[in-house]
Amino acid sequence: MPVYPSARGVRWPGPSTPPATSASRATALFVAGFMTYWPIALACDAAGGGLGVQAMIGALTWLLLAVALWHAPAGLRTPALAMVVVATAFECLGSLIWCAYRYRYHNLPLYVPPGHGLFYLAALRLCLLPTLRRHGRAIVAAIVLASAGWVLHGLLVGPRADVVGALCWLLLVFFLRRGRDPLLFAVTFGLTMVLEFYGTAVGTWHWAAVFPHTGLPAGNPPSAIGAGYCVLDALAMRLAGRFSH
Repeated sequence: MPVYPSARGVRWPGPSTPPATSASRATALFVAGFMTYWPIALACDAAGGGLGVQAMIGALTWLLLAVALWHAPAGLRTPALAMVVVATAFECLGSLIWCAYRYRYHNLPLYVPPGHGLFYLAALRLCLLPTLRRHGRAIVAAIVLASAGWVLHGLLVGPRADVVGALCWLLLVFFLRRGRDPLLFAVTFGLTMVLEFYGTAVGTWHWAAVFPHTGLPAGNPPSAIGAGYCVLDALAMRLAGRFSH
């Protein structure tokens, strides 16, 4: 079975059969389940049930991550777990310390760390689909153009110019041009932006109007904040490579 190269010795299996395989169907079912679960989970948290509801969502999310890892291809388990570690560290930094964004109760909800694991596992599995691989260049180009349009909207429309979003877009372009796997970066960016739009819309979290200690204005969410996940992806793969040795 062919493999796609990854960072620091991490190599995850690539597709060797047509799309209509059991592996592709399993990926489609997993992604569909994930895309159904997280809107419900975030909506339940936003409904104001308190820390008890957050704890129940957290316990369920950890359980779902354990099941998802059990059934995932072996080469994807370590990167997904590495993402839990990396993303949790950045959540503590960005939310609890820097206060660039805040969750509903000004805490780090217990479902966030395993949620990152499920999110990244979904992105990794999507990127193994033969159809996405065949159209990788077109997907990357579409992400660049669509995000550029939204960044211009953020700069020109609204109560303040979304400078943070524009800077994030430059970061996205860098990763798509120079990164290890542009398709993976494009997919994680797209999924992150969908998550950001929904999470901020229902009030599960909100972004600061001006980033602390920088004076840079930002949208809610910043128009290309999904580029931050490119950084998390690169760090998670590097960490996973260390685990695999």
